[in-house]
This record gives sequence, structure tokens and C-alpha cells, in this order.
Amino acid sequence: MIKNSLNYFLIASVIIGIFFIVTALNSKRGKDNSLIYLNLVELFFTLNNLQIVIIDNFYTNANFFIRNLLIPFYALIVPTYYIFINYYLRLKDKITTFEIGVSLFFLFEIGVRFVLGFYYYSEDKNIIVAKYSQIEEIINA
Repeated sequence: MIKNSLNYFLIASVIIGIFFIVTALNSKRGKDNSLIYLNLVELFFTLNNLQIVIIDNFYTNANFFIRNLLIPFYALIVPTYYIFINYYLRLKDKITTFEIGVSLFFLFEIGVRFVLGFYYYSEDKNIIVAKYSQIEEIINA
């Protein structure tokens, strides 16, 4: 009962997120930097929810590797929100090392997933993947 309700809310949030992004891009201020970063916040939030919905509802036979190492879109939500606030309040006008660092860290996490996937994709209940997932969650938090 609760799981079904949560799934409906997640699906609704994905649909609303897509609608928000399309509407914002088609507005008069669609090319404004602050609106672009707000769309990125919503995009990462929507992709994270979509990933959860797909794994829980449509791809229920996902192996251990896929269940533990989903793409960490949630790691980009707060930094892009920070960047949006800076551009919206006009505190700065150019990209800083923080933004570059967050982007590089996200790409590093994706790269580690490719490397771990190459070696451990077919193994079930792998301790290395589980430990890496725990460490990554702590660092992302």
C-alpha cells in the first residue's frame, strides 16, 4: 500500500518535472542563465526519480551491481541549486572552481561505475561494490 503510493508520487513527480522543464525552456526567459540552472536542478531531480521508478517497477530483476550503483544524479541537485541562486541573485557571472570540481567529481563517479561494471557486473553480492557504494554515499552526503 505505502510502496504503491510512493510509486505514484514518484511517477507524478517525473511527469511534473518534464512538464516544468519543457515549459521553462519555451518561456520568454528560457535562455537566461538562472533559468537554465533551475532547469538543471529539476532535470537532475527528475532523472533521479525516474531511475528509481524504472528500477523498482519495470526492471525488477536487476542484479546486485545495478541496484547498488545507480547513477548519482542526486549528487548534482544541491550544487546546481547553489549555482542557480548565485545567478538568480546576480552574485557572480562566471563559472567557478566549485562548479568545475562538482562536475569532475560526478564524472569520476560515473567512471568508477564503468570500471567496476567491467570487472564485477555479473557477480552477485560482491563486497567491493557494496563497500564502494557505502563510501560513495558517505562522501556524497
